[in-house]
Order: sequence, then structure tokens, then C-alpha cells
Amino acid sequence: MAEERSVALPRYMRLRSSSAGKYLRFTDDDIQQHGHLQFTGETAVHSPYVKFEVEPSRSVRGLVHLRSCYNNKYWVRTSPTQVWIAAHSDVPEEDQSKWSCTLFSPTYLSSMVTGGNGLPDHFFRFRHVQLDHNVGVSPWGQWPFTDFLFVRSQSSNAVVVVDDRFAVTDWESLHVLPATEMPRPGTRRGPQFWILGDSTDTTGSNIDTVFWPVRVNRNVVALRLPGNNRYCKRLTSDGKTSCLNAAEVTISVFERLEVGEWVRKRSISNVQFRLLDARIYNQVPRTLARTIVTNNSSQTNTPVIRFRYRNTISRHWQSTVSFSYGISSTVSAGIPLFTDASLTVQWELSSEYTWGQTVETSEEQEQEYPVTVGPYTRATITFQATEGFCDVPFSYTQTDELFDDRIVTTRMHDGLYTGANLYEFHWENNEESLLPADEIKLAQEHVGVGKKKKEVELKVELGEAEIVADREEVEDKEE
Repeated sequence: MAEERSVALPRYMRLRSSSAGKYLRFTDDDIQQHGHLQFTGETAVHSPYVKFEVEPSRSVRGLVHLRSCYNNKYWVRTSPTQVWIAAHSDVPEEDQSKWSCTLFSPTYLSSMVTGGNGLPDHFFRFRHVQLDHNVGVSPWGQWPFTDFLFVRSQSSNAVVVVDDRFAVTDWESLHVLPATEMPRPGTRRGPQFWILGDSTDTTGSNIDTVFWPVRVNRNVVALRLPGNNRYCKRLTSDGKTSCLNAAEVTISVFERLEVGEWVRKRSISNVQFRLLDARIYNQVPRTLARTIVTNNSSQTNTPVIRFRYRNTISRHWQSTVSFSYGISSTVSAGIPLFTDASLTVQWELSSEYTWGQTVETSEEQEQEYPVTVGPYTRATITFQATEGFCDVPFSYTQTDELFDDRIVTTRMHDGLYTGANLYEFHWENNEESLLPADEIKLAQEHVGVGKKKKEVELKVELGEAEIVADREEVEDKEE
């Protein structure tokens, strides 16, 4: 008997408990349990709650990070003393000595076809690397965390793992066609595998009258007929020209169907950002400008320096489950922006936007900084900010105007906004003396008290800056 080959994890997956038969689901309906993962999902195809991403480790081959596509956060223990696994971590952690380590080791077990789509489920176990135990389903009696994902530690050996075998299905194989492009009722498989349009069955339970779309790439699918588990292709034969025939066992160029939406106009409104689930990451300092101010006089000078810089805001809207197929939409929504160290929804956006594209807006801005430079001193002024990135899940209302003038309104919960902007603007002032202290004192005595000699030089090393005034002169004018 040939040894069964190993199967790699897909990039996106859904997980089903092999004992309970329910899908692992992100929990968002309770503050105490928010972000925890529970096996309560009855269905999976249309739900962003049950979609998870696999991200390979950067340092150890074979290990992975797992994160929820609902809030884009990584699986992690909820605290150093807890064994519950939740989608709480903003960043992947590869230090295996830390309780917050997000690494898991998947082990492939077997494969079998369990659903009506003819596609196999692959069974895996997942070992929590830091605790060196498999994750599993919590048993009854662990209220309020029954059927939740947890990992047994040395201190919880008495807790029985109900199940640690999970059926993994490739999410990319679960393509969801737009409602306006679903195959129309009335089709069936006829003789010689031809697809005929004379069926009267409307129940959807006849496997010769329904189709399973298999994704090839973003807007291309192949239709599999569950009745014979074969793909439909365009075929000219038996006196028929370019008709649909379900006889192919593989996907070639003739089985590929391009998917579009029968939508004339689309608008996105009533956007509700879930800031509680926002993921904040890649917060890095940025140097916007650097100048050197040299005071060659015997007195303290107080120049006001004006810095110019470009503030770029990046924004990207996408859906984690449904597909938009390049439809241009009118989006009306606020924009999550960093202000200081917090994330808030600010000014309103209403413009045409193609779902899935990144849009950047950039404008030149100015800030003035009054600096005090001592006698015979060189000051290096650095103008800095922090650039931060965020992933913010959101719900929204999608309104489609179809080509037959029908209006279809759908409430969706699979939105993900990714943005970046500058915040926490500040200055750093590093001074160095041009003369020893005793020479500065002699120079001041030589010039005389109260007599100023304005000799301030500005050298710009990075960005744009200029001296616009002396602070004392500005204060004199105000008086």
C-alpha cells in the first residue's frame, strides 16, 4: 500500500471539529469572550467569522502563525496564566520562550471527501509551540467557554481535550458567485453530459441540477457538477455548437468561465468600523526634516524655524469573503486615522472607488518650531513623526442598481480597511558648544551686556526648512 502524501496548509482555510462537525468561529457577541474562538459555526461559505489565514514563520521552517480574517489578528493565549486561544495579537511573535508566542506546528493526518462539493477535507492537528501541546476543543463544564479553542498546559492536565483533530478546507475552493450571476434554475444534466435547460426542479437538492463553483483566480471559475463530479466546458459536438457539457475531470482553458456582475451602479454606505477589533502594527519613526542652526554671536538667539513636509494618507478597502470583480463604487464613510497614539474615525469620504485598490492622498503641510540657541552654539533640530498602519474591520450596506433597474440592498460584515498616516509630530534638539565655556564668557564681556550681534546660520540637511522670524521680535510686536 502506497504511503499517503503529506498535504500543506492552504493560505486561507476554514476549520471544522471532527467530533462536533461545527466550524471554528470568531466570537464577537460577548465582551468577556470577544475574540475567542468557538466551534459553533453551522455554515461556512458566506461567513467572515470562520475564515482564517495561514502565515508561515519567518524563522522556523514548518511553523505557522494563524489569524482570523474577521479582525486580522493572530491566535494567541489570552494571558500568561490562561490556556484559551483567541484572535487578540496585533503582531506575530516568534520568541518561543514568551507566553505571547503565536507559533503553531501543523501535523497532517489524512484526507477524505466529506461534503457534497466533491472536494476533500484534510485533517490536521495544531501544536502550540510555546506550551508544546495540541490545541483542542474545550469540554462541557468549562462554562462560559464550552466548545472553545484551548491548549492544555502542564497545569491543566486534568482538563480532557474533547477533540484535537480538525478538518481543514481550502477557502479558495469555496468560491461564492454574486447573486446576480448564479446559474439560473431550470438546468440539468442530460444524455452524454450535456447541460439542458428544461428542468422543473426548484428544490436545489438534485445533484444533477446544481453546480459548485471552483475558483481558478480572482474572477475566473470552473463549474463542477456534483452529479458526476466533473467540470463543465464549452463543447462543439453532436450537432451542438459551443454548448455546456459536464464531462471533464480537470480544468483546462475550455472550462474557465469569467465572472462578472450584472451591476450598473454600486454604493457603499452606513459603514460601521469595529475599532475594538482594530489591528495596529508597523509603527515606525520617520524623520521629516533636519536642520543645523549655528549661533555665532555672544548672546542667546531664538529663531522660529518653519518646516515643510508632505503628509501622505494611504487607504485600502476590501472584503474578506465576497468579491467585487472591479466594480467601481461610491463609498461614503469616515476614515480611521491615528491621532497621537489612538485610532479615531475622522473626516468623511464620499468618492468613486474601485474595491481592492490602494489610494494615496498627499498634501504639503507646515509646522513652526521656536528654538533657543545659546551663545556660540550649534543646534541640530530634527523634525520627526511616527507612521502607523492599521487594519480595521467594518460592516457596511451595499446597494446595487442592476441593469434591469432593480435595486438590491445587502448588509455585509466582511469589510477590512487598511490605512496609514503620520502622527505624534515632535522635535529633537541636540546642542554642541563651538567654544570652551571660559572663551564664551570672555566673548560676552568683550561685546557687552545688552548688545546683541545677530549671527544665526541655518543649514538644511534633510527636507525643507527656513528661519521665518526671531521669537523675541514676534513677542515684541505682539506687545
